[in-house]
Amino acid sequence: MKILVVYFSYSGCTEKVAQMIAKEVGADLEKITPVSPYTIDELRNIEHKILNKEHREIQALKSDLRDYDTIIIGTPVYWYTFAPPIRTFLMHNDLSEKRIRLFSTSAAGGGRTYRDMVEMLGNVPPSDYQDFYMGTPYADQVTQATLNNIRQRIHLWFKK
Repeated sequence: MKILVVYFSYSGCTEKVAQMIAKEVGADLEKITPVSPYTIDELRNIEHKILNKEHREIQALKSDLRDYDTIIIGTPVYWYTFAPPIRTFLMHNDLSEKRIRLFSTSAAGGGRTYRDMVEMLGNVPPSDYQDFYMGTPYADQVTQATLNNIRQRIHLWFKK
């Protein structure tokens, strides 16, 4: 079974968790990159983009999704839901024949991220979901204790 972890990360928190997951399960790793990166001002005012369900154009993936049985999708939580580049990824990729697992990283909880991603996936129900509480939106401020806790949770999540 071939696994791909695909994720969007602005501050690096989601990237850290994606890397831990890929290492735990021996998966390939691919970052979703917007064609035009977010500016700080855009992120400060992203609420209206989220509420209007806007998406952001992303660069083509290097990985061919047809080569994978399982896709693990990771997103930071923005305004209690998933990030616009993930919306674009979900809109433009057929995941109907894949096993899907979802994760998010948050500074204040997952909100409606899981529900919104399930809705976006439509006929492709994910097998499970985890929110990893980071305690901060900034990767350089995540404590070693938090990272250790997340590493343990990842191990237990994939032990199922």
